[in-house]
Amino acid sequence: MERVAFDTETWMATPQEPTPPLVSAAFAWDGGSSELLHHTDPALEGLVEELLRHHELTLFNAPYDMAIVGNMWPHMIPLIFQALKEGRVIETRTRERMLDIAFGLGTKRKYNLGTVAGRRVGREVDKSDPWRKKFKELHNIPIRRWPKDAIYYALNDAEATFEVDRAQEQVRDEVLDEDGVDLLVDQDNQARADWSLALQSQFGIVVRQQAVKALDRELKREFDQIKRRLQREKLVREDGSRDTKLASALAGQEGATVRTTKGFSLAEGVLLDLQLPEGHALLAYQRYGSIMGLRSRVITALSVPLIRTRYEVLVDTGRTSSSDPNIQNFPREGGYRECLGCEEGNVLIVSDYNGAEMVTHAQDCLDLFPGKPCKLAEILNAGEDAHGYLGADVMKIPYEQFMKRYEAKDPVVKKVRQGAKPGSFGFPVGMGINRFIQYSKQDYGVEVTESEAKRLRQLWLRRYPENRRYLEYHRRLFAKRGDKVIIKQLWSGRVRGGCSYTEACNTRFQGRAADGAKKAMWRIAWNQWMEPESALFGTRQIMFGHDENVLESPEEQAEAARAELDEVMTEEFEVVCPDMKVRTTSFITDRYRK
Repeated sequence: MERVAFDTETWMATPQEPTPPLVSAAFAWDGGSSELLHHTDPALEGLVEELLRHHELTLFNAPYDMAIVGNMWPHMIPLIFQALKEGRVIETRTRERMLDIAFGLGTKRKYNLGTVAGRRVGREVDKSDPWRKKFKELHNIPIRRWPKDAIYYALNDAEATFEVDRAQEQVRDEVLDEDGVDLLVDQDNQARADWSLALQSQFGIVVRQQAVKALDRELKREFDQIKRRLQREKLVREDGSRDTKLASALAGQEGATVRTTKGFSLAEGVLLDLQLPEGHALLAYQRYGSIMGLRSRVITALSVPLIRTRYEVLVDTGRTSSSDPNIQNFPREGGYRECLGCEEGNVLIVSDYNGAEMVTHAQDCLDLFPGKPCKLAEILNAGEDAHGYLGADVMKIPYEQFMKRYEAKDPVVKKVRQGAKPGSFGFPVGMGINRFIQYSKQDYGVEVTESEAKRLRQLWLRRYPENRRYLEYHRRLFAKRGDKVIIKQLWSGRVRGGCSYTEACNTRFQGRAADGAKKAMWRIAWNQWMEPESALFGTRQIMFGHDENVLESPEEQAEAARAELDEVMTEEFEVVCPDMKVRTTSFITDRYRK
């Protein structure tokens, strides 16, 4: 099957118009030939359709170019889905990230076509070229009248994409021949997930502006109150700026020992370790800075009627990320998430996996140690509460008694169960005691002493003895291979190199959870666009949160769509975790909440 590079030139995309009008499309073939067609060329539509039906398409930013095609020719959207399903859409940008992750380079480098083509094949693609932003001027001008520089820029993108594709395949083949490992084995799953995420960004999330204004008024009231107090204590100047030198000195007086180049650290974790009394000036100082950040970051992000976040389909762990704004990391408390809503007449369907990474951790233990028992798997498959078992061990009471008191909202039991959570999630990654104490406080609001943390770890190992094997397995990897190791995902085969001990322990189950969630997300998108008989058809996914899917649906369709959403999520995740019973929790609402 012939592989063809494809690239579009468009008007400049904006948050208001993420799929701007098409100006031209460039194609590059093996052997060095290339072609540029104007959007008015009668041959263009037929060529694009032919390629989508029968060829492999290699693109550098496939979701964007495919969205442009779908916007220009809506009847081709099913062809895009089919090409992705058949593995005929090659996303070279994501493949570059995949190779960097495999070689332990991480994904902190730049990934525009210019930098990737320069690194991979030594080809210059100047993304500072003025023509990058000027193709709108050529929208109604035939290509024969285009400036030579504009033609060169458009063709160069497609040609460079093809060369990058070939170079990536060469690396893939060399490693496959030498080590028997396919570094790009997961490319089709990632391409499908990338398209699913792009559709979510296209649709966007409605922002409830009245709720945003009310929230900002409350933040400003609190901010002004704290500001007046801190000005009296000289920690905030008259112009509202903070006196970090004085605050640092105060931290030193309270026993801080962590230093920076400017004095004692004022980081949140450091101040938490000081165990300051409620109402202390340094806590007010910290809250003052927190509100400044919330107003500049979150409130500003919510100031638009429709949020279109930018997703990155693949980071080092295998998960996704989100930016402009980071919708996956909105504050849980304070009403920020409730500012996100839906169109009138619609509702949101929110469905979340129950303990996704505990499920994948249990499956990893079953796969790594076949024939050995896994208590975590037994408990989860029985529908019982893993945190509850650990909490019952802490209190030295039977599990049934613990859960009965928990369901009766016993405050002591509730607190103990909350304290068990960081053990369930922190210890499997090989977390040390000092880091665990900080993690427990920062992420769960639970303060533990060193002796309490050590006792909890021993109880956790006793309750879930498979973790002794799991942690020892990864320790032995380091004994054999040094301070950095390579981890291959047990289901998808995706490779991550350069892992530290904690990264190695963590990336297995976090990566598998990402694989399951992405697989489900792709099927959700398929049903929404390709299956008219599906209850999901016509709904739209508007948000993806690692282990959570948020859909917008007509109200009258929502209950049936919710049921099918749960079914799809569990079925697809169980493909990735075949020995586990996967469960979800879902609800219908008019605003986003967790």
